Amino acid sequence: MLIQLFVYIFLIIGIYFLLSTAVGMIRFPDLYTRLHAGSKCLIAAAISVLMGCIVMEGIGFVSLKLLVIIFFLLLTNPIAIHVIANSATNYTNK
Repeated sequence: MLIQLFVYIFLIIGIYFLLSTAVGMIRFPDLYTRLHAGSKCLIAAAISVLMGCIVMEGIGFVSLKLLVIIFFLLLTNPIAIHVIANSATNYTNK
């Protein structure tokens, strides 16, 4: 029962951050603030949902795969956002 409570808490936090990302993408006025919402909230949502899945699954090979996915997201999301912002800056300066 306690494990299910933790799973629900992680999933609710993930849903909150996903909704925050969607609202930020719609409401923010320019590209750079939208990138901020997309990078920060989306990575927090993904980590929360995947942590809920790890808690639900328990210790095992699937949990290891989910941890690798979290590490991959932590590594690639900032790089992708930086590349998008850099190309937008280069495009507007021409």
